[in-house]
Amino acid sequence: MPQASHAWRLALAFREQCVDEVPREPHDLPIHEGLNDAGTFFVTTEHP
Repeated sequence: MPQASHAWRLALAFREQCVDEVPREPHDLPIHEGLNDAGTFFVTTEHP
């Protein structure tokens, strides 16, 4: 599924860009990421 791998690379690049721009603090909420039931990539600070 080339579309899925392309979307995954875009999501990873977007995440890396965001991580670079936002300073990390030790008390920051943990980041959970993965695929939801519909197969959509997500990044959230809430428990899935």
